[in-house]
Amino acid sequence: MFVWIETNKMDKKQIPIYTTEAQKEIWASEAEEMDLSRTEYCRQMIQAGRRDFGIADEDDTTSDHTAISEDIPVEDLEARIRSAINEDEATPFEEIVEHVVTDIERQIDEYLQNAPDIGHSSVKGGYFFTE
Repeated sequence: MFVWIETNKMDKKQIPIYTTEAQKEIWASEAEEMDLSRTEYCRQMIQAGRRDFGIADEDDTTSDHTAISEDIPVEDLEARIRSAINEDEATPFEEIVEHVVTDIERQIDEYLQNAPDIGHSSVKGGYFFTE
């Protein structure tokens, strides 16, 4: 079983994904190549597929639509770092970085999904301005 855990503020949901061992290994390899956790890789692939199928739109209530500023305030970064540190035991540096980066990646993904003048195409290999 491959489990996807979605973090939305303090609300966490688990979605079991059943797949073959071979597919799991492919996803794990691709996630590693993209420097993503398996969770973030699956989340991004699902969202990319939804966009390609034309089912992700402004009315999508499955994500927390957080605005992105051009510069992340230091206080916000400090809060993200502090929220990643476990109170009961030492937290490895890599886990702190993954927590902060995953949150930023999620915000970027949400922004790209909701920007009316930005489109996505697997054929073109990424994002492009539509206007």
